[in-house]
Amino acid sequence: MMASQEPSITPTPFRISIPKEKLVALRTLLENSPIPAPFYEGQHANFGVTTAWMTAAKDYWLNSFDWTEYENTLNTYPHFLLTDPNTSQTLHFLHHRCANASAPALLLLHGWPSSFAEFLPLIPHLAADFHLVIPSLPGFCFSTPPPLAHDFTLAACAAQLDTLMQRLGYAAYHVHGGDLGAFLGRLLGAGPYPAVRGVHATMVWVLPRAELAPPTSLPAREQEGLRRGREFASVGSAYALEHATRPATIAHVLAASPLALLAWVGEKFLAWTHAPPPLRTVVEAAALCWLTATPATAVWAYRDIFLPARLRAWNRVLPGEALWIRVPMGVSSFASEIVPVPRKWAEMTGRMVFWRWHEKGGHFPAFETPETLALDLREFVDIVEKSERAKL
Repeated sequence: MMASQEPSITPTPFRISIPKEKLVALRTLLENSPIPAPFYEGQHANFGVTTAWMTAAKDYWLNSFDWTEYENTLNTYPHFLLTDPNTSQTLHFLHHRCANASAPALLLLHGWPSSFAEFLPLIPHLAADFHLVIPSLPGFCFSTPPPLAHDFTLAACAAQLDTLMQRLGYAAYHVHGGDLGAFLGRLLGAGPYPAVRGVHATMVWVLPRAELAPPTSLPAREQEGLRRGREFASVGSAYALEHATRPATIAHVLAASPLALLAWVGEKFLAWTHAPPPLRTVVEAAALCWLTATPATAVWAYRDIFLPARLRAWNRVLPGEALWIRVPMGVSSFASEIVPVPRKWAEMTGRMVFWRWHEKGGHFPAFETPETLALDLREFVDIVEKSERAKL
């Protein structure tokens, strides 16, 4: 088993407390943010969020959602802050230490428009058997923004996350991620991070290449997944290109209006899930982003992925290439993932030891199907740990 060491530094306990004046200002902005008069595109979900959904979501946020209740719920979890001595950036994170000191450590990494809160439904299913570290990525929620003086990359973020785990006393740990968290997991599993024992993901990034199995040779289900991936690239990824090519513009838009933020993130929660989530789930995500003043600082990573030169770099995932995962790798593939890839393709991007396909679930399985994801994570970690013990 994986014994945790004594941490090299004691993190600072943290409690969420949004000032009342911020809540009052938010309500004023919401009350004075208009819903447009009926228009053709606003009636059809294939064009984005509908006017009907926006009207209902605004009303829910104003008249039913209770931030104080949500804040109290968030504060039932153990929050901490820790400043990286190399960068002076502070990371916020949840840290649950298992009663069993030798339990495996699991680093859970979110993406955009999500946050650490995505993993809260997963905690009850894992807490008895894992040390859990759930950070807010730089620029999200209560972590400090990326530096002002120079560009910031996912590689730099991965280094910070490994430093966090080392300073918390984990000489070995596993990584799970979806969305941006999957990119970070790949960097940690492919990079110079000997403490990383295994990497599990719910999204695998691999673009079509001659070395891969031709689509026509794949099962019908996987061919359909590739078709949906192509559809996402053509009609669903404009937001990512905006984040990558004009991040300052969209940052000013999202930071100016909570209703604009609600529309921008709400579209993703509706389009990327197996079934539409409750209004509460979407409003919680928008409120957490707005009240931490992070709409502008949470889009930085897209420039590192989707600009043409970087897009090519991120496809160096086959054996012998820079981003091939050298440690054991596991994948849980959910039916409504936005960019599903065939198993044969995923197997070529790392030392695959675990694969499972699920008929239900989408881009956010930690809150869509937490029991299912927890079972997969348990099985994956067990496979890796048994392999490690066999080496002794």
